[in-house]
Amino acid sequence: MSITINREEILGPVIAVLGVVERKQTMPILSNILINIDKKSLSVTSSDLEVELVATEKLANPGELHITVPGRKFADIIRSLPAHQEILMEPEADRLKLKTGRARFTVLTQPAEEFPLIEKPQSLVFIEVPQDRLRELIRKTHFAMAQNDVRYYLNGLRFEYSNQVLRAVATDGHRLSVGMMNLASIPASGELGERAAIVPRKGILELERLIGEGDQPIRIAFAPNHLCVECGNLSLTTKLIEGRYPDYSSVIPKESRHCIIVDRNRMKEALSRAAILANEKIRGVRLSFESKSLRMIGHNAEQEEAEDIVETDYEGESFEVGFNVSYLLDVLNAVSEPEIKILINDPNSSCRIDPKANASFQYVIMPMRL
Repeated sequence: MSITINREEILGPVIAVLGVVERKQTMPILSNILINIDKKSLSVTSSDLEVELVATEKLANPGELHITVPGRKFADIIRSLPAHQEILMEPEADRLKLKTGRARFTVLTQPAEEFPLIEKPQSLVFIEVPQDRLRELIRKTHFAMAQNDVRYYLNGLRFEYSNQVLRAVATDGHRLSVGMMNLASIPASGELGERAAIVPRKGILELERLIGEGDQPIRIAFAPNHLCVECGNLSLTTKLIEGRYPDYSSVIPKESRHCIIVDRNRMKEALSRAAILANEKIRGVRLSFESKSLRMIGHNAEQEEAEDIVETDYEGESFEVGFNVSYLLDVLNAVSEPEIKILINDPNSSCRIDPKANASFQYVIMPMRL
């Protein structure tokens, strides 16, 4: 059955789901997107067997179409057309013909029945979270996720829900980020209890991408093997990583001998300068804590050295400790508050960094021998 659709009606949903479509797939159909048109409703679905993203849209004209088309090629075709152009879509055997004005396109298709969909539970309990707060929670923690670690449970962001508090935790074994959000004033669609889920990296990146600006609510449901998220006309389902997450709370220093308050921007700028001449492989810098100052030193095998100093409120004994400069900069880029607290016991212990004016986030970085 041929249908006519406006370019704007289909362009938005197609672009919205395109991030899940991988360029290289073990299953050819996964490079396709599933288009379902039923009466006056359009849904476009993409999947990589781990993450599934669905975008829906109301249509002005009734029609019916169930087909899969090459995702990126189809998106490029729709993008290339003039705005508000009417497109005639005609399925024929294993092809789809697109006609608009004098332009004609024919793309290969595969049956909609062969497209692999993630089977989701029928009944879910959703919690509602303001989009801006969820975006902040993810942005300020997900950078510490591992990448392709053999400890597969570290290759994702762990969400925990308990006593109306939502936590996000990420670690790669060398650093840790923890954030929390109090949802006491926000209703849930049922009794949720305590839940925990490790969401894989791609699921987190897609979730961050689809979250809009503003404080409109986004709905999150913890299923036994999936995390389901609804945001406006977008619905994301991601499989979870199985495995026992490490006891991260045990590595967070509870007390410290030294507490140093420093301006975040000045430390970030100084670290960036010190990093220019730091060893390219180990990315180590030395932090020298001295009276009223913090000295940052980067050097490499060619005996080149960079040094910068920022003022602090520190008045204790002098000591020096090494850290991976990239880990420090990641924290300083995530924090938005003007001042941070550096809490440390000695040169051999891990360092905890807290935003001075925000107790909802904590960061831990292990030291390096330089």
